[in-house]
Amino acid sequence: MTKKPKVLIIGVDGATFDLIDPWVAEGRLPNIARMLERGAHGPLESTVIPNSFPGWTSCTTGVNPAKHGIFNALIRKNLTEYRMSVVNARDIRYERIWQILSRDGMRVGAMNVPCSYPPVEVNGFLIGGMLSPSIDSDFTHPKGLIKDVIAHTGDYIIDLRSKHIPREQMRDELLRSTELRGAAMKYLLETHDLDFAMMVFTETDRAQHYFWADMDPQHPAWNAERGARFGDVIRRVYEAVDVEIGRLVETVGPDTQVYIVSDHGFGPQNTYVYINRYLIEMGHLTSFIVEDVSQKVRYATRDLLESVGLLDTARAVRDTLFGAPETALDSDMKSGQMATKRSNIDRIIENIDWSKTVAYALVPRGVRINLKGREPQGIVEPENYENVRDRVMADLKTLTYPSGERVFDRVYRREEVMEGPYLEFAPDIVTCMPIGVPSCHLEPKEIFAVCNGATGSHTDYGVIIAAGPGIAEGVEVNGARLMDVAPTALYALGVPLNEDMDGRPVADLFTLEFAAEHSVTFRPNEAAASTDRVDPFSAAEEDDIMDQLKGLGYIN
Repeated sequence: MTKKPKVLIIGVDGATFDLIDPWVAEGRLPNIARMLERGAHGPLESTVIPNSFPGWTSCTTGVNPAKHGIFNALIRKNLTEYRMSVVNARDIRYERIWQILSRDGMRVGAMNVPCSYPPVEVNGFLIGGMLSPSIDSDFTHPKGLIKDVIAHTGDYIIDLRSKHIPREQMRDELLRSTELRGAAMKYLLETHDLDFAMMVFTETDRAQHYFWADMDPQHPAWNAERGARFGDVIRRVYEAVDVEIGRLVETVGPDTQVYIVSDHGFGPQNTYVYINRYLIEMGHLTSFIVEDVSQKVRYATRDLLESVGLLDTARAVRDTLFGAPETALDSDMKSGQMATKRSNIDRIIENIDWSKTVAYALVPRGVRINLKGREPQGIVEPENYENVRDRVMADLKTLTYPSGERVFDRVYRREEVMEGPYLEFAPDIVTCMPIGVPSCHLEPKEIFAVCNGATGSHTDYGVIIAAGPGIAEGVEVNGARLMDVAPTALYALGVPLNEDMDGRPVADLFTLEFAAEHSVTFRPNEAAASTDRVDPFSAAEEDDIMDQLKGLGYIN
């Protein structure tokens, strides 16, 4: 009988074979190339809303979003108000793989997996990822672990703080963050004897969002000057991740199965789609906002400066000459209203006339019906719900770009693509796009605009690459889903799956010998969903995180 392997999962946020394959062919990603040569690989289907928060949560729980309750970076925590809050690990309504394995007495380690703050107690270590308040917060288990890490590595970066920094600084910070994260994980693997470990490089996602047009002359936001300066940034970040993958694979040794997975893919996003503007034009939503000529001029000027790479320079000159302008956050702080106006989403909510609105969007790829008796100011009678939903869906299916191509290639009722006890918190209509996400802003007069900020965006298929003992060599895998990753790791470790998991082990990854010696087993899910819904963020921390999410484009 073969020896039971250990498992290491390396998340590469937003990784896509569209970039990996040509760079492997050019010899730029030698460590990923070696894994491809001696292992199995294939596309990995994301969650129906391909976003880091539902994605990585489904990856680590093995269930769909309606069972774990996470649909975006912001979620509604009750149905009594439209207001949305920053998601945190206590909002996840299903146990994650490191909790399952800890209950079975296995030793585990996890680092930088999105939506893992505040950290839970595990049989090993956990370092929170994106949305951890700061490096000074208690975002590790055991407490104070990050001090030990920094003593060894010199520093640690949780995440890029904002896209509103000079592009040179963003590039350098992404490369430095990749190196520091890899060094931290290598150190922890060397100093902990683990059965299972997982970590995520988020730097690839950030680079692809903000530097895609710089490497793509076909993108409408491309310009030669920026292309010459920043056209290699995404490739350099991939190369930096490849270096760290090589070090981690060497550290864990030959007895470990190593998986590279991504939560979604990536591609060029050429056009912003303002979904609420379309709902307004179709008569489904009414806004209090009155078009302001000076506001439109400001938006147009900002977009022009950003498109030619001069927005940061213009802001710096303005601040030097006149001082930094008062922001909405400054104004809110002075008026004592910070707790009620913490995001763009709050402002959208304030500017919708709910008495005349039947459908609205507050999250990417989702439209919600303003249902009476469920929504705080709902007007759609329950007996009219299906008719209204059908009418809105029909209109969404007819929305086309100026080129004539349909915006949404698939439009679903939520129950067609999700199932679980938290389905009521999901959008009533799920809108799928080949690339990108709609913006929920109410202000733009037009439905479409050229993307100048985030010029790359999410696609439905990421990657899975596996190598190590028991993994088939040279096999292309089809049909793998993101929610299959946790069940696959449990199967490899010889641990039963929870019987209500939606995911299943990816059988084609394994050799016939390994499969003959391992069977898929199940057990009742005995871990009840946590009832601890206490928000771990202070008001100041949530405001800071909201600002970070806006800066990174997660609130749009």
